[in-house]
Amino acid sequence: MYPVPFDDLDVPVEMKEWLGEVNPLADWNDDAVYGKILTALNQRQMRGDVPLNLTATSLVVNSLPVYRRGSLSPVVSRLFRSLG
Repeated sequence: MYPVPFDDLDVPVEMKEWLGEVNPLADWNDDAVYGKILTALNQRQMRGDVPLNLTATSLVVNSLPVYRRGSLSPVVSRLFRSLG
């Protein structure tokens, strides 16, 4: 049982405690429920619109001062030059 990603999905839910709060949880192991959730995610999210991108963004931003000091590898330096 995991939280439903969108409130308006027509999937059976149970109100249960999840990380200290009561939330609607759905059985993602049920093929019908998982299919509806996956379809909704594919329709509503843009390509690359996932939380992992935030990790990559912070890595690039935090390495910028190192780039300015000139101590990055040539490959990474070329990447920053291409970004502007």
